[in-house]
Parts: sequence; structure tokens; C-alpha cells
Amino acid sequence: MKSTLKVLILMGFVSAAVPATWGAEGDSFKRFRYDFGASAVSSSAGTSNEAHFGLDYYLQRWLFVRGAPFVRFGSGIDTFYGLDTSLSGSVSFQLAESLDSGLMLGGGYRVTNVQADAPFTEGGISIRAGGFSLSGSMKYILHSASTPGAQNERIYTISTDFAGAGSF
Repeated sequence: MKSTLKVLILMGFVSAAVPATWGAEGDSFKRFRYDFGASAVSSSAGTSNEAHFGLDYYLQRWLFVRGAPFVRFGSGIDTFYGLDTSLSGSVSFQLAESLDSGLMLGGGYRVTNVQADAPFTEGGISIRAGGFSLSGSMKYILHSASTPGAQNERIYTISTDFAGAGSF
């Protein structure tokens, strides 16, 4: 629990230490983005599902801090919840006038109510056409780093903006 608290405090300091005007003169962009998503989870316990609400704070156009409360549920497992926090980088590529795609890579820490806290890495790809966005990602949770002998797990996520995602 001490390491979890240290990570959360460090991420808070990072986001507070970088001024909102950091970047090129006159450079303006939306600092906050949010999304809803659903995931398929593959682990030694079998398969289950997760739902999350993510909030990203952009320090730069390419660098963001993310907080995402989630709940995991499925048949044969006890439902649990938690918070994923991460620091990630992203890059976008314009494919056409109103079509672009992007890549994301980062890492962070997962805190749960069932003492399954662990670091993770994640990567993803997205495509945006006009006001519609669809993204897919994979998160690899390193349970063995916090609990020797524990099984690591993969989480595959699909997020879209038609479910209420956006930015401000």
C-alpha cells in the first residue's frame, strides 16, 4: 500500500508542477479528454469483463496523465473495482482532411479493493473520423512485480466516443 500511495502522490505532483501554459507560444489545445470503455480480460482465473471511465489530462499535446476508475465482473469471479493511473505518450497522424489515427504507449499503477495492486504497461491505436473516434488497446498487468509467483494478465479494451466521450 505504501508504494501505491507513493505512485499516486508522484503523479499528482507531476500534473500540478507543469503549468497549463507549458508549450509553444500561442499553442492551445484541449487539456482534458474523457471516455467510457469496455474490456475483455484474459487471466489465469479465466475470462471476465471490465468497464471504465477514463479522464486524461494533457501536459503537452503528446504527454498525458490518466485516471480511470473501473469495475471488473464476470461469471465465476468476485466483482471488484479500482483505479488505474498512468503517464503516457501519444502521436497522431493525419490521413485525410477529417481522418486521423494515433498511437499511445505508457505505464502506470493499478490500485484495487482486493489487494491486487500492480504496475502495468499499455499501448493502443485509435482512428478518428470527424467527431467519431474508435480506439483499441492492450494493458499488461505485472502482478508478479508486486506479488512473487502471481500470474500476470492481459486486458484488451475497445473505447469509442459515441458512448459519451469527449474533451474540454
